[in-house]
Amino acid sequence: MEKKKIIDVEFKDNYGIIYYELVNDLFTKETIASLQLGLKQIVDRNDCLAVIFISRNDNSSLGWSQDLILNNTQGNKLVDQLLNDIASLAMPTIFLLKGKSYSAGLELSLACDIRFAANDTQISLLNASNDYIPADSSINRLHRSMPRHKVLELLLFHKIISADEAYASGLISEVYDSATAISESMQITKEIASRGPVAIKVLKQVLTLGSKTDLNTGMEIEHEGTIILQNTDDFIEGTDAFLNKRTPKFEGK
Repeated sequence: MEKKKIIDVEFKDNYGIIYYELVNDLFTKETIASLQLGLKQIVDRNDCLAVIFISRNDNSSLGWSQDLILNNTQGNKLVDQLLNDIASLAMPTIFLLKGKSYSAGLELSLACDIRFAANDTQISLLNASNDYIPADSSINRLHRSMPRHKVLELLLFHKIISADEAYASGLISEVYDSATAISESMQITKEIASRGPVAIKVLKQVLTLGSKTDLNTGMEIEHEGTIILQNTDDFIEGTDAFLNKRTPKFEGK
């Protein structure tokens, strides 16, 4: 009997989809290893301009498995490496939260640039079965996405919030009906990937570097990014397409 895939990577319309399927809704060492292989496929495709993560389960995740939590040092290294590798991807990354999105599911989404949610999503930082505290990087990423007092509520009160609450606090960009959440999220990902390839990567790089420094340095980084884009063939193509009211054909040059 053929073993069921944990991770399935698909490519379409210049974007990638990483589907994952969990046993008991938990991320394990095997899941992390499979995700790392999936990320490599994404990185190796020059024509992949955006990527979206989608669970094949009803839930995004109930948390990390006991083999990761109990083996604290090694488990933390594996988790941190995965989150950092997702955050380091050059193209925009999107995560669709759905159902119960506890601990691991939320932490993976925080490593992404954009988060969407189905309207039935329940979000929590803690594992469903224990009091595992999320990685330091996840707490800091969460603090950059929603107000400090909301982060403390999730941590100190073990609070579970709805998709609408997450949207109101800035954690989620869009909330979709659960019946159409996957198709609508993929449509947005497709639209992102239809932009100029160089512009997409430079934009993410400018935002990433700019967020780590002061305002003046950030503005200099933005200016340098603009100069880079103005010297590309795609800039000429985009300008000509706009003036002639036609669809641009970007080549990533």
